[in-house]
Amino acid sequence: MIKDSWTEVADGNDEDMRDEVAHLRKITQTLEKYPELAGTYPVLEAGGRVEFQSCSDNTFAEDTTRSVLGDLFDDIRIGEKIQKLPLRVHKRIAMSPIGLPLNDLKTIKELIVVCADAMRAHRTIAEHCHIFHRDICPKNILFRRMMDGAVKGMLIDYDHAINLDSQSRTVRSERSGTLQFLPINDLEGNNNTRTVLDDCEALIYVLAWFGTFG
Repeated sequence: MIKDSWTEVADGNDEDMRDEVAHLRKITQTLEKYPELAGTYPVLEAGGRVEFQSCSDNTFAEDTTRSVLGDLFDDIRIGEKIQKLPLRVHKRIAMSPIGLPLNDLKTIKELIVVCADAMRAHRTIAEHCHIFHRDICPKNILFRRMMDGAVKGMLIDYDHAINLDSQSRTVRSERSGTLQFLPINDLEGNNNTRTVLDDCEALIYVLAWFGTFG
């Protein structure tokens, strides 16, 4: 799988607000110790910021919103106000294995098996990598059909994830995730501590969604 994204960074330094490459690198290295989970999480093959080469002086520059917009970057007018855009950098990630969307599953039993696989990986990642996914929804769960016809689920897309070692587990400054599947704590924006159980709650809404809409 190849994924392109434009990640927000703090203007003035090189720190990403969300660093999916770093998350996937840690997940890949840590979960190698758990062969029973192979195929239930994306393995990072390569990834990082995209650079382009200047034709004039043979130098390289990062592909960012500032380099794309030039002088317009700091002079965006919205109504009466001049608003500064968030600085974003272009990232490209290569992952394996390749999965299929949940809509291609054949039975309800397969759906349950795939979701169970994805959340088993989620629990291990939270426990051993201290990474909290925060966006459990149908598009972020894929499946693979094995040679014997059985299915295996895989949890993908860690661009909303946070590292629990470095960030507060309490109130978040932003609401992340997909609206239809947000847990109650996020919908209410309350002061309750966010835990892995919030993502498990989102999975219940995923199953309810398929049960309602097919």
